[in-house]
Amino acid sequence: MKALLFCIMNYLLRFPLLIAMGGLLLASFLFILPGSALPKAGWMAALQIDKWVHVGIFSLLCFFWGIALGARRGYRAVLLFTTAMAYAFLVEVVQDRYVVNRGFDLWDVAADAVGIALGIWLTQYIKNKPL
Repeated sequence: MKALLFCIMNYLLRFPLLIAMGGLLLASFLFILPGSALPKAGWMAALQIDKWVHVGIFSLLCFFWGIALGARRGYRAVLLFTTAMAYAFLVEVVQDRYVVNRGFDLWDVAADAVGIALGIWLTQYIKNKPL
């Protein structure tokens, strides 16, 4: 497992900006899918899977961008948090106004904020811990 983590981190550190941009494009595509393209299962709604997906996507995005920008601490981490929150809000506005069967959900923005904070924390933790 440690070898796999080392391999992933080595690749991430070699091409951080490319991976961050690819992640942003993939996330943007997923966020503008129409509501009819998303799975409809009662158990998923009961477990709030949608919110966990938001946490996961934004934590990965902020982790990748944190590595790419060197945003371990200070103003870069604050700038990353602020920019990611603006993106999260913009995603919800776009879903509400332009995507069929999707709407603005403030709880999604809250889940995004948790994911952003987690991603920035992961950036700090991984960059300060040798593998």
